[in-house]
Amino acid sequence: MPSQQPPAALIPTLERRAPRSSRGLVVRALALAAGLGIGASTALAQAELPASLLSSASALTAEQSAQIETYVKPHLESLRADDAERVNRARRALILPLTRSGVGVAFRQAYARQVGVSLAQVSGGTSVINAVNALRVAAELSTEEGFDIVEKAYAAPDPAVRLAAAAATARAFEVAGRAGAAVVPARLRSATTRLGAMLAPNAEANPDVTDTVARALIVAMQTSPHAEVRNEATLVLTRGLVERARAIKGAAASPRLLDAVLRTGLAIRDDLTNVSGARPPLSAEATRGVHELAGELIALGARQIRGGELAAIRQADSPEERKAKEQARSVLSQVVGAGEQILSLSASSGDPVRTDMASLVRRASTESDAKFLEDARALLGAGGRLTKPPFNLPGDRFDMGR
Repeated sequence: MPSQQPPAALIPTLERRAPRSSRGLVVRALALAAGLGIGASTALAQAELPASLLSSASALTAEQSAQIETYVKPHLESLRADDAERVNRARRALILPLTRSGVGVAFRQAYARQVGVSLAQVSGGTSVINAVNALRVAAELSTEEGFDIVEKAYAAPDPAVRLAAAAATARAFEVAGRAGAAVVPARLRSATTRLGAMLAPNAEANPDVTDTVARALIVAMQTSPHAEVRNEATLVLTRGLVERARAIKGAAASPRLLDAVLRTGLAIRDDLTNVSGARPPLSAEATRGVHELAGELIALGARQIRGGELAAIRQADSPEERKAKEQARSVLSQVVGAGEQILSLSASSGDPVRTDMASLVRRASTESDAKFLEDARALLGAGGRLTKPPFNLPGDRFDMGR
């Protein structure tokens, strides 16, 4: 495997959607697939399809379908090649017509019929590089067939392919949120449900894949104009991460899981501050999921501190020891802070949530830890603020450790 990174322009969307620390998984597939040293401006071998065909408002004629077949056939053959440069160029050529302005539903459906079988075969094959590139094309289709192909790869034996499938789903959600998409809301909702199943504690062992799944659901939550899709994405995302976080007991939290939890918390916080009105409001069930996740972010911090996974700073500690302890708490303090902010934004102005627990976690002293645990119990425990409107959560809902 070459040690150098491929040129940035050659890394398609699915790689950029992957977390930085997991790029090894995707670069393993895409560094070769992109063809190191091949510039993004490399000319495509085939002439482009005419704009009138791309924007057709009615079912395509036999002649137009034949034009598509003529265009895609050599590229589909190249997508199966052993030569990384050929695969890279084929991927870009197959995506190109789908990215042009004015692409209509009729064209997307006809295009999907021409490429679907080949994409399914390649994405389910033994070559990681070919599979990842095929998934990238399937993501751009914005059709039910495209989602079918991507979802099948969730069960791939190689984590690089599973990560690519989750990242491809994120791209598919983006495309489906625009005009000219060819996927009905019910299918998009089922796509979020199937993706969310990967967040179950025993479903996906690779933390980088888990993080990418969370990222894809965030995209669905933020970009879908359909209330049922946005609500389902929010619900499966929050429930999945609550289950993952709740399973952490008596052991230090995985840095990748903390990253996923933090990113989700910040995305939800930002969503709550969105005042443009462009996004459908969350349902009562999805809102409850948001509140439960926010509480779990704080409860996770309590369990980590109470369980001794994050040691307090002592007077006898050397500067190096102090720095290490502060760094160990950095992400967890942000996780706790995201939970606080979500609850503060959700509370009524007449009975606000005013806490400063993130700073207590960062302070890392015996006294600040004791104060944090006290405040967490007052917020989350029996008779606490979260047992009252608008939260109305049970007083025994959160495990803060013993």
